Amino acid sequence: MGYSLGGILVVLLGPGLALAIDGLSFLVAGILIWQLRKFDKPGDIEKQQPVFKEMKDGWKEVRIRPWILACVSAYSLVIMCYEPLLAVVGPYHAKVELAGAPSWAIIAGAHSLGMLCGVILAMRLRPKHPLFIGMIGTLVFAFWPLATALNLPIIVIALTAFATGVGFDLFFVFWITSLQTHIPKESLSRVVSYDAFGSFLLGPLGLVIAGPLVELIGIKETLLISSIIVIVAVSAGLSVKSVRTLQPVK
Repeated sequence: MGYSLGGILVVLLGPGLALAIDGLSFLVAGILIWQLRKFDKPGDIEKQQPVFKEMKDGWKEVRIRPWILACVSAYSLVIMCYEPLLAVVGPYHAKVELAGAPSWAIIAGAHSLGMLCGVILAMRLRPKHPLFIGMIGTLVFAFWPLATALNLPIIVIALTAFATGVGFDLFFVFWITSLQTHIPKESLSRVVSYDAFGSFLLGPLGLVIAGPLVELIGIKETLLISSIIVIVAVSAGLSVKSVRTLQPVK
């Protein structure tokens, strides 16, 4: 809804007022989150260990599970391609090749709708090998930059964005569930910290180089490179046996 509403506001009010309204929405969110302080229970927090010991213990849990290393490494490259598509290359392509903000609102809105459908679908599926299905869903992302690079009709690009949203959130639900059921409770937060750090590590790099790369080699070539990187990264992750064979804990 946010992406679609954003496109409408840009068209009707202009980007400045649209950003101002967006900023106010964060203020409202902050006020709502502030209300959560009454649920804080410091007495429930276990005695903390030295931070470097916690990092060492968390890394040990990650290192002994190849499926974590494989998926986090793959997603680090996937996010490196995803962030620029969503924030730089995609909007720029919509401005240059399509109808600008309205076109991008349709594409990004379809992506968000796909993520919602992915969560709903994941609630109903009980695959024997959830990470394998999740990584196959992630592989669908490669079609979004490919369709954009080929200047296919906006409906096709929107459908690939929708399918990407479905695939991403299928993986996300299966991934978080796998972590929660295979990692000891006392180590879960440390492992999730390594997961977040590794998965988003290259995202800022992608954002930094996307603009210059488009100027240097062009939109089409940049998007094609993104598609190839995603295919190689996910394929490498799937080459790890435990990613393909990990089963839910019964």
